Amino acid sequence: MNLIPVGTLMTEATTKEEFEDRITYLVSIGKLIPIEGDLYTAPRVAEEIREKLTEYGREHEKISFAELRDLLGTTRKSAKPIMAWLDREGITMWCGKETERVLRARQDSVEA
Repeated sequence: MNLIPVGTLMTEATTKEEFEDRITYLVSIGKLIPIEGDLYTAPRVAEEIREKLTEYGREHEKISFAELRDLLGTTRKSAKPIMAWLDREGITMWCGKETERVLRARQDSVEA
């Protein structure tokens, strides 16, 4: 799973303001999902991440940055902002350890 650092895609032919307007537009119509800072992903990739976490949660209560990195086939540098996005999405929840999260879907199914 790769994130798109959109700032690296800006060309000299586009002003920074025009480029930011285009990014804002793509987010507003659902073509880009903001992850953190200038990192974005496609909706299809965001859904794949959710699906993988749901599957992973069937057998695990928690997930660490390293486990997320391995699950998604990404880098630790990318795993950290993805984990923050998962927290905001309500998929994971901080559990007192900086590098570990509770899987909310797992927690909800255990409580039900």
